[in-house]
Amino acid sequence: MPDRREMHRYLTSLDQRLEKGVGNKLERCRHRLKVCANSQALQRPYLITGNRQQTVDMLTAALHRVGKLMLADKGTILATLAGKLDILSPLSTLARGYSICTTPDGQIITDMEDIIKGDLVSVKLNKGSLHCTVEGKEEA
Repeated sequence: MPDRREMHRYLTSLDQRLEKGVGNKLERCRHRLKVCANSQALQRPYLITGNRQQTVDMLTAALHRVGKLMLADKGTILATLAGKLDILSPLSTLARGYSICTTPDGQIITDMEDIIKGDLVSVKLNKGSLHCTVEGKEEA
């Protein structure tokens, strides 16, 4: 069994080593903190973020320009398609003086063979409709 003085020296030695180790660790942390505090990033952050902000601003402006161009392109395509649709519209056909004949149940009449003398038909015009009775048929 170790004697009391030996044990005291051992514990004192451990205490000194621990104190020195903690002191060294603390000093290294202080040094690291000084290095970080004096770094360019913390001293002049605009040097780092300035260029990136400028890039973000340029990309944002470019995105807005491209968006407007795409929107204008799609608007032109939509106007073209709307014009084509209007040309094909039955309402445009009626506006040019044509009519659409239907049976009382709404079936469009495309062939005179589908109708006999005395049948009721509706004639849709550009402005209004006529309700007619077939009095005769004539081959074209």
